[in-house]
Amino acid sequence: MKHSAIVVLLILGLGIVVADMSCGRAVNEEVAIYSDSACVTPVENIAWGDMIQGTSITQDVYIKNEATVTVGVTVVSDLPASTGTVSADAITGLAPNDSVLCTLALSTNPDAAVGSIDFEITFESVAQ
Repeated sequence: MKHSAIVVLLILGLGIVVADMSCGRAVNEEVAIYSDSACVTPVENIAWGDMIQGTSITQDVYIKNEATVTVGVTVVSDLPASTGTVSADAITGLAPNDSVLCTLALSTNPDAAVGSIDFEITFESVAQ
């Protein structure tokens, strides 16, 4: 199952990158994304803040398995490679009702084009 997050990345003319991640919680998904370790507050928006081209920034989220089977989770993004990358460690063996810290890393290329771009982050879960 997939849980998607819409991300808006704005690269300003002064070499500053501003990115916000909006994450809507989907019904009947196997995993859910939260901002707190108690998994009480669903992630709806992450303010990445200002970035200078060629730098990286991280944001922590918690992934909770809401399925009845153990799952593995990978994080993928359709951010164009010419702009940068989004990465996170793969998660394996996440038991039902367990949660785990996931650090998302957004890295921008030094020569990323100035402007605004929309992209999506997807949390893909697979039964293990």
